[in-house]
Amino acid sequence: MIIDIRKLKAERRYEGELHFTLPPDNDAVTLPLTEAASEIRVDGTYRLMEDDALEITGKVRYLLRGACSRCLKTVEKRMEGEWNPCFVKDEPQDEEYSYERDVISLDQSVKDAVMLSMPYVLLCDENCAGIEYAATNERTE
Repeated sequence: MIIDIRKLKAERRYEGELHFTLPPDNDAVTLPLTEAASEIRVDGTYRLMEDDALEITGKVRYLLRGACSRCLKTVEKRMEGEWNPCFVKDEPQDEEYSYERDVISLDQSVKDAVMLSMPYVLLCDENCAGIEYAATNERTE
């Protein structure tokens, strides 16, 4: 998704809403045996500042499919994460993104939001006991 700062300024749209989807990005999925199983739905609001910084507040939503981290059963989980990037024209500070020529690509900030929203483990149930092994009391001699 691209935002053209010149166009926003020409149309005097200094605040507004953003709603778009991006294709699944498995490069952003950090869990093993897991994939993004749906498009990434992005919703937010933007505010263009006097210094041409663009602040966005919103959410990313997607479906995660993979193996339970304990029992390896296939599980799907709807995920939601915060999406709050700030884009600046000059040198970015710690948590800012930079842009050139009045054009902003939102893709990397969305990918980062997806990565930050990933759980440490994917569970089929909070009380999952894990893989059950058949107990054998027989000894082979």
